[in-house]
Amino acid sequence: MDEASRAPDGERVEDPIETPDQPTAPASQAPTGWAPPANSRRATIIIAAIVLLGIATIFYAWGFPPFSSAIQSTDNAYVRGRTTLISPQVSGYVVAVPVQDFQQVRAGQVLARIDDRIYRQRVDQAQANLNSQLA
Repeated sequence: MDEASRAPDGERVEDPIETPDQPTAPASQAPTGWAPPANSRRATIIIAAIVLLGIATIFYAWGFPPFSSAIQSTDNAYVRGRTTLISPQVSGYVVAVPVQDFQQVRAGQVLARIDDRIYRQRVDQAQANLNSQLA
């Protein structure tokens, strides 16, 4: 042991910090502020039950495993589309589309404009051939 912890007559002296028999400070008074209501346990149980019921409802609505069925079922549904195939009378590059997607159209309405330079050249060539044969 340490020399400082022994009395001159050889008897051991206790450290005053380690002495459990020392009087302690009086216990402080409990705060007198807000205190939870007496039925807070009941309210907690009710709130927890409501939350669990809400989660179970969501699981049921979404078909999660505790509420899902192993059998899949489908209903046969039919959709009647009103679409029409269109095709040009001549081939060529499309230069303009004056209609929008899903727009209602009538018979005879222009749906697409095709580049007409090639056909104009052919008309001009045919007109020149006709003029040369008439001359």
